[in-house]
Amino acid sequence: MCPQLIVQVQTTVAPIPDAEMTAIIQEELVKAALKPEEQIADTGYVDADLLSSSSKLGIKLVGPTMPDSSWQAKADKGFDLAHFSIEWTAQQATCPQGQTSTRFSQAGTRMEIVFATEVCAACPVRQDCTHSQTTGRVLHVRPQAAHEALQAQRHAEQTLEFRQQYALRSGIEGTLSQAVRGMGIRRSRYDGLARTHVQHVLTAVTINLVRIDAVLTQTPRGTTRQSNFMRLVLHPCPQGQTAA
Repeated sequence: MCPQLIVQVQTTVAPIPDAEMTAIIQEELVKAALKPEEQIADTGYVDADLLSSSSKLGIKLVGPTMPDSSWQAKADKGFDLAHFSIEWTAQQATCPQGQTSTRFSQAGTRMEIVFATEVCAACPVRQDCTHSQTTGRVLHVRPQAAHEALQAQRHAEQTLEFRQQYALRSGIEGTLSQAVRGMGIRRSRYDGLARTHVQHVLTAVTINLVRIDAVLTQTPRGTTRQSNFMRLVLHPCPQGQTAA
């Protein structure tokens, strides 16, 4: 059975980041009984909270996450968050050296996990864990569901199965290019959010009709656009000649 592609069009005012519409789109699809098994998105639409909320709706959000930006993650031998195991029921974390945390508390929307100053001070690999000279290692983690969803996704991103699955999104980029270059979707022809939304819906319908026509008439697919610089790199001038 072939997978079913579901298109849901949402229109917002300019200041609202489009990534904030992910959860809204999912809820609308559920209400319309069109809930997809998988939703493929790029990095801007994938974070810990969305991974968790999507899972609760029964939707598998597929896409690369933002990498851990801590210096420990960027170092070749630094101990980032992934190196720590967390026992949520006991409210305790264990570091790579087997030491356990001394405090596990709520800090705003995240949890703060603290290791004892004296324990970290005597640690032989302290320089790979924390730069602080006055305190022990401090971790700031998301609530359990979001934290576990993010760590699982980062692990999955390293697999061949994920790369093959995410490759399907290349067709979405082609759709966006067709909407922008062929349909002029970046400029609204009307005033008002409601009318602009109608334009977006009609544009989506038009793309479907154009593609159906291309299949029926066996119209060749367009080639990937190349910049002048890339064409020069791929097809350099013969020796002794210069580009006009």
